[in-house]
Amino acid sequence: MKGRGWMLLAAAALLLGAVGGAYLIWGRRLLSKPASLTVSSTPGGAEVSVDDKPMGTTPCGLNLAAGTYRITLRKEHASPWTRQVTILAQPVHVEASLRFEPYVVAVSQGAAFAPAWRAGGLLYCAVDGSDQLGVWRLPAKAQSLSPVSGLPGQCAQPSCVWTPQADRLLVRCADPNDSQQGRWLSFLVDKGGWTDLGGANPTLVSALAVAWSADGERLAYLLSTRPPAEGEGSDVAYDGPQPAELWTCAADGSSPHRVATWDNATAVTWAPRSDCVAVESGALGLSEGRIWLVALADGQRVAIPAQGASGAVWSDDGQWLVMRALGPAGAEAEGLWICDANGGQLQRIAPDSPLEYHWLPGTHQVVYFTTPAQGGASCWSVDVDMGNRVLLADAAILPQEIGEFAIAPDGQRIAFVGSDGALHLLVLGE
Repeated sequence: MKGRGWMLLAAAALLLGAVGGAYLIWGRRLLSKPASLTVSSTPGGAEVSVDDKPMGTTPCGLNLAAGTYRITLRKEHASPWTRQVTILAQPVHVEASLRFEPYVVAVSQGAAFAPAWRAGGLLYCAVDGSDQLGVWRLPAKAQSLSPVSGLPGQCAQPSCVWTPQADRLLVRCADPNDSQQGRWLSFLVDKGGWTDLGGANPTLVSALAVAWSADGERLAYLLSTRPPAEGEGSDVAYDGPQPAELWTCAADGSSPHRVATWDNATAVTWAPRSDCVAVESGALGLSEGRIWLVALADGQRVAIPAQGASGAVWSDDGQWLVMRALGPAGAEAEGLWICDANGGQLQRIAPDSPLEYHWLPGTHQVVYFTTPAQGGASCWSVDVDMGNRVLLADAAILPQEIGEFAIAPDGQRIAFVGSDGALHLLVLGE
């Protein structure tokens, strides 16, 4: 009996140990019980509410009793996301894709113009009340502006032209006393220092328009060669043809070379390939505007068959040229038109005729702004390959009209000058 008692006692102890172990194991399972609801989102970091009660941020796991709940996700600059979820015996996983909402943030408080993007962030020009021109930078990951350089002396009525890489700036300053033609100055962003190109190329100071080559090593420009009007310097107007010459030169103004001459040339745009430019010519009539493709080697030109054409802008790969136009003769339709690098495949891509438009970097999408009847602005994108037109931001986001603008290399931000004269950022994605 004694031995049997010990055996019973030992068995009881084992049983109690097993029960206690089971209790501990069960208790641990309670503590590590899988969440009845897990919530994740793209992008992450969204605030999660269950029946309007804050429950954390995504990704998160929640232990909820069986039942039906309203799950709401909120994140700055994204549309609220709401779903009704029923939890039964099995865990439920919710994956939310949040739709980004574009927004605008102010960059400068004063007058700004000529925005441009490069790897280091956003660059732009500004002139203070004393006609002092300054170049400013907004670094990519900074919230405050920093000065890059100021132009010594005054710069009246400045116009600025950036290289495609935004590493060099060409500035034309009018003479404040109107006694001279003004001057063209070049500024290297990384090295600093301003160079007056008039010393190397005196004729450049009278250029009507200039354009950089794709590599930023050369300039194309137009020089007026019209004869003096009778009574020049008086109120007598010259109403004859406006002959002009197309020239090229090195970036420092040296090695000027005359390419061709024709009447009423007003603007020049260098193609991404180095051997061709687009020259615009026009007169008083809207339908008289033309764009010519000009070979720099021999001056041979091809007219794009579009009436009233102006505002030529090349795609990054040089495959397409977009312009404002009325279209071919006999099929007039105002809007944005494109043609290929040889002047063919003329086609209308949008019914709008904005003053400025740009290609989304590295794509065949044209981005532009319009002014709706109710005021403000709308931002549009047209995909040339797919043929679709998409509204990127409306007047609720853009309450003012848009002037100059530049698109960041990632395509997610657009720097624009508003009707208030200040520089702003339209953020399309993060």
